[in-house]
Amino acid sequence: MLLVLFNMTTEQQILKILKEENKPLKAREISSKFPLYFNESISKKEVNEIIHHYMKNEIKSSGFPRYTHSLVVEDVNDFGEKSINKKNTTQEEINFDHSPPKPSSEEKITPLDEVYKLIDEYIIDFHKFRENKDVDLRDSCLIKVEVIIEYIIFNKLNIDKISKYLETENLIHNQIIGDEKIIKFYRESYLQDDHKEILLYSSTLNTDLLGLIKKYESTYSDFVKLNRKPSNIKLTFNELINELEERLTEFIDLIVKNILANNISLTDVENNCSRDLYVKIENNNDIYSWVSRKDENQSIDLDTYKDRLKEFKILCKQVWEDGVVDEEEQIEIDERIVSLGLEKEDANEIFEQIKGEYKESHLLDNFTEQKVKEVVKNNLLMFDDNINIDSKTFYIKITEQPMSPLFWHKFEEGLEIIYINKLHNQYNTFELPQLKKIITAICVTKLSFSSNQGDIFENRFKNYLELL
Repeated sequence: MLLVLFNMTTEQQILKILKEENKPLKAREISSKFPLYFNESISKKEVNEIIHHYMKNEIKSSGFPRYTHSLVVEDVNDFGEKSINKKNTTQEEINFDHSPPKPSSEEKITPLDEVYKLIDEYIIDFHKFRENKDVDLRDSCLIKVEVIIEYIIFNKLNIDKISKYLETENLIHNQIIGDEKIIKFYRESYLQDDHKEILLYSSTLNTDLLGLIKKYESTYSDFVKLNRKPSNIKLTFNELINELEERLTEFIDLIVKNILANNISLTDVENNCSRDLYVKIENNNDIYSWVSRKDENQSIDLDTYKDRLKEFKILCKQVWEDGVVDEEEQIEIDERIVSLGLEKEDANEIFEQIKGEYKESHLLDNFTEQKVKEVVKNNLLMFDDNINIDSKTFYIKITEQPMSPLFWHKFEEGLEIIYINKLHNQYNTFELPQLKKIITAICVTKLSFSSNQGDIFENRFKNYLELL
């Protein structure tokens, strides 16, 4: 028996492992079993190269997401002379036309599977060229990488999945994902406005302001999605991320100018934008100056009670800016309550709201993404719970913000954070463990949408929940 094993070619050894294991195996698994079966070592790369070049008749390979190899026939009983001599004859017949095989009538090969096969074949040729610097092989590699890039663009394939597939092949990752045409394709897919939508309620806002809010929300959705990408994607598209960030700042400035020029109701603004956008508007210095002037000349008294509450909140935010309210600042707050004609109970709720928002905005202060992950890994002191679903971890933070919705979801320092508002009137409608699961399911569903339809889904859910 040992003599038979000693005389086996590498192809025969791979066949034997697949036969003995009697199940599909990844190249990595086949490689790990060589020392056990034959007291020899072989790399994962070598296994893939041998199977793709020399064993297409004996072994079938699956594409994404399994990447496994299995025997074409269920039973392989002999390792005859044809198999023993196959290696040398096959090497003489190798050509570099590795176009993907046509799918059989029983098996449908997706465009993503096709591109993985093209990439697998390119990886083999690329490493061969790096070893021998053959000019013809170099030209063949250039053609192959061009074909891959065109194939990705033509079929509008998922860049994230391809990037993940290439994560151990940095050079090839840069050649494909970093190509100018791929970057342009990715950029255009993120900057198109014709398919973007935003849930807007009926209001008295002017058309220009509604348009600016819509553009901000669409751009912000794209910006957050890019920041959720793996680090290699973010690095490749760093210029686009910076461009989106600049556009967001420009939209905020234009939105604020429109509010000031048209004396827009802050209640209307809040009803027509996301919580994130409204908080940015509240924190804008020009808005604070506008509200201060209204308070000084008493024109604020002409506003609705809801608007005065919102304006009081903006004035109080300046007091809470350092996270401490001293005696002099407390006197100023009390005077504001009287001058604005606010009920003390309502004003106290606003005060608690600001306190909650301050804690939320400073939750991850002085924490890098890596440091946050280390803290979270060791304990959950900064969070109240965490739920893992669909390969994502959502961190739960119970907060107290009386004027805020039941929940909201933020992506910060690489973490998916869900805030649940303990002071909302629907907080006690559910058992807390069930509430956490329901809200997490909503948030993970939101992230499954390819465009900002996910944000629309979340907004509609919150709106309907308020109506129940």
